[in-house]
Amino acid sequence: MAIQRDTKWNVILWGFFFLFYYYNWSSCFLFLPMWLTRMVGLDKTHIGMVFSSFAVAAICLQPLLGWVTDKLGPKKHLLWLIVILMVLFAPFFIYVYTPLLQSHFAIGLVVGGLYLGFIFHAGYGAVEAFVEKVSRNRGFEYGRPRLFGCFGSAACATISGILYGFDPTWIYWIGSALALLLVVILLIARSEPLPGIEAEQVRQQKVSVWELFKLRRFWYFTLYVLGVACIYDVFDQQFINFFTRFFDHQEQAARAFGYWVRLAEGNEGLHCQGIDIKEDPKEGGLRYDSLWRPCSASIICIEDMLFGFNLAEMTEYVPAKEINGRYIRDETMIRWIRGKYDKPFRYVIRHALPTGRFFLQLYSPYSSTNWQVEFRQTKQCGLESQIPKIISAMRDAVPLIKKQQEEARVKAEARRIQWELDEKRYREKERIRREKEAYNASLAELKAIMVQWAEDKRIEQFFREAESDVSMLEEKEKGRATERLSLARQFLSVDTAIERLLKWQTPQEILGKG
Repeated sequence: MAIQRDTKWNVILWGFFFLFYYYNWSSCFLFLPMWLTRMVGLDKTHIGMVFSSFAVAAICLQPLLGWVTDKLGPKKHLLWLIVILMVLFAPFFIYVYTPLLQSHFAIGLVVGGLYLGFIFHAGYGAVEAFVEKVSRNRGFEYGRPRLFGCFGSAACATISGILYGFDPTWIYWIGSALALLLVVILLIARSEPLPGIEAEQVRQQKVSVWELFKLRRFWYFTLYVLGVACIYDVFDQQFINFFTRFFDHQEQAARAFGYWVRLAEGNEGLHCQGIDIKEDPKEGGLRYDSLWRPCSASIICIEDMLFGFNLAEMTEYVPAKEINGRYIRDETMIRWIRGKYDKPFRYVIRHALPTGRFFLQLYSPYSSTNWQVEFRQTKQCGLESQIPKIISAMRDAVPLIKKQQEEARVKAEARRIQWELDEKRYREKERIRREKEAYNASLAELKAIMVQWAEDKRIEQFFREAESDVSMLEEKEKGRATERLSLARQFLSVDTAIERLLKWQTPQEILGKG
């Protein structure tokens, strides 16, 4: 049986589910430290305890939610519970959670940890696991709807940052409103398996938990996930506190933090600068493709100016030998010509090899500007010690880049004006040319009508004289001649001179058609 694929609209529905869910997730945690400081009045110690309550609740609830998700299969019962609780997002935060933290901190800690830990810290895993299972059951790629979640978080950072300066409670009321949209999506979106998709194969593969615990790669992966999750959780929790230190008021910080995530404008024309990774640009050597370096430039924002930067490891052109396709420095050859590394080597005079030192290139990503500066790590001076110098270079470059942008804008405006003048002159020339062509075409047509008119008169004179001559013939020949004249008239029947004159086009009519 042919494998069916899910409809595009069902995939989009699950995408919007991720969009609204992660919008609410971000609206809860992006500005929560500021909310706890300003609205609740907690210090840093108590704020840390609040976030710890979320983590403890997630540790306790995630195994349970994972087991429930597996038992329910394609049924949406668990998602219904999460979404219904999320509808109460704003009332809980404003009328329950905040008063409890102010009056009975321990009770508020437990209640908030259970509520937010369930719908967000533990709930997001259940949501993602469920939609991933739906993607396998209905034959679409999980990454497509999950991408909507990234847009939801980015949109929340911008919108909530602006709202925080006016009325922070609007952030949570919008969250409750979006939860109502999640209810509608759950009613419409389909999760049951499609016929022909072998979704049961995964369920039939019996995997023992104890066998999983024996896999070394499983523990490596677990440590990696825990490490990454802890790092970005701490970053999400503490960055806003660090960010607010650069502003006099929290409202300004929240608004600036909202603008921190944005899409580039269509006319910004940001570009990526090329980079020369050779430590000594004068040295030879080929590109060393195994070096770590980002595929695209990153962006730093100084004041209202964007700066691009590239960070890559440098190479140096040094004496080396080739062993089994690898190039080894001469000074480390002693380890390769003794013991188990005893391998034949091929003499190579010099080769480009990584130095272990990094190269930072700052540049203006605007296509209308030309500014670039380089900072190199040396054996005596690292890049960390050059950070003040790097920041100072970017600050000093802001007026220069603005000047270049203004000059480019003036030149672009001059080019636009010149283009408009050239376009105007071209259109005027085209108008004159078309009028002349229309006049010539109309005149030629009129002359052709006049020539044809004279020809028609000559033909008509022929038929009159022929008819006069036919009248003098005998009856037998008259009938035959009359029939011939009739056939000749039909053969030469064309528009009359008046009809052709009526069809004639004046110059204005020809221009109107064009």
